[in-house]
Amino acid sequence: MRRLLFTAALGIALFGAAPVHAAPKEPDALEEAAKARYSEGLKLFAKKKYDQARASFVQAYALKKSPNTLLMLAQVYVKLGRPLDALKFYDAYLQQVPEPTEKNKTIIENGRKEARSMLGQIKVNAPDGAEITVDDEDRGKAPLKGPIDVAPGAHTVKITLGDDEKVEKVELQAGTSIEISPKFAPKPSVGVPPPAKPKAPTPLPPEPVKEGESPGLLSPPATQWPVYAAALVGMSGMAVAAITGGLKYNADYAVSSANGALNRAGTTRLRCTQPTVNTEFQEVCDNIEKNERISNNMAPILTTSL
Repeated sequence: MRRLLFTAALGIALFGAAPVHAAPKEPDALEEAAKARYSEGLKLFAKKKYDQARASFVQAYALKKSPNTLLMLAQVYVKLGRPLDALKFYDAYLQQVPEPTEKNKTIIENGRKEARSMLGQIKVNAPDGAEITVDDEDRGKAPLKGPIDVAPGAHTVKITLGDDEKVEKVELQAGTSIEISPKFAPKPSVGVPPPAKPKAPTPLPPEPVKEGESPGLLSPPATQWPVYAAALVGMSGMAVAAITGGLKYNADYAVSSANGALNRAGTTRLRCTQPTVNTEFQEVCDNIEKNERISNNMAPILTTSL
């Protein structure tokens, strides 16, 4: 037994162990099927059988998510006259391949140009943050990256900012564009107080009188209350003068009228000084005496008020 083990070990040492080879990798069945569908789509596209080519490319992409298949689907949709679908697939391709080859860049530029020639474009100028929909389909918030591509025909554009909504009805033909600029009320400023009303200028204080100096006759008074008091006194004096002057004038006029009545009766005021006065003159004499007393009392008051 020991001799057998020794012989085996010696054989391994002399000739080396037999190499172990990995089993050959079998091709992925799904990948092969995707390649077959993709090749089939290319042939149909070359024959301008675009509907059948589209079906083959859709099957190929379902089997394997290849960006090249997306690019061919975009090309097919341009040929089928479905420009909006074509633009979506061009965008999907660029999301997976941000930096395509020069050849593919040219294909994409030409394809987009052809697709947009079949569409209209709506440019929306709206305040930042406004929500924009076209035919109830969300198109994002302002500011948008560019114009909105739409199929020819009538469309309803809604721009919503907070509680304010603007609706625009537009109609476009292929290859044309339109610009919408809805007007929204400006938002009130938050936390900004209204501008303060200008204050009335503060009067300058009178210049102080230097020590040893006395204010001149034309210098303004240090305070204003003497001016107001003087004005009030002057107005009061004028009022008293007007009243007393009126009373004195009325009294003097009454005395003059009574003397005139005596003169017309053939007598004078001396008749009032006699011990006995005729009854017909008594009332006139009493009137003269009363009004002379009023006039004499008003005279000194009038003089003082003036």
